[in-house]
Amino acid sequence: MLFAREDRGRGPTKVRDDCAQRLMGAMEKGEVRRLLVIPTAFLYSGAWLPSIVGQLFFRPGMKDAVGSERLVGQSTLDWTIVRPPRLTDDRRVERCRVSDATCPHWGLQISGADLAQFTLEQVEKHEHVRAVVS
Repeated sequence: MLFAREDRGRGPTKVRDDCAQRLMGAMEKGEVRRLLVIPTAFLYSGAWLPSIVGQLFFRPGMKDAVGSERLVGQSTLDWTIVRPPRLTDDRRVERCRVSDATCPHWGLQISGADLAQFTLEQVEKHEHVRAVVS
């Protein structure tokens, strides 16, 4: 089993936390170094609207995401945490703004295709290693 969850509807959860622990353990055992994690933009404290929405409606999930990010950040892996804004089904625009540790100004949405392209580039180029980006 990859996760443990208390069955209380929107109650406490450890899905991300447990998954991160098991995944990182397997990666270290298999000598795989590169890890990209895509949690949520709700974790940016400087982005007031996403932060408020996250706290009001997704508090248990946000708490779990914070815990898993902490575990990833403490690991010796070559990790990158990518916090995308709202995902859309729009076509790729092929021009994305990337910001380290903060949400880009008016960075309200990104197409899933652009996020996928950015993620693949990070695997190949090893940019933003041991960094949180949006």
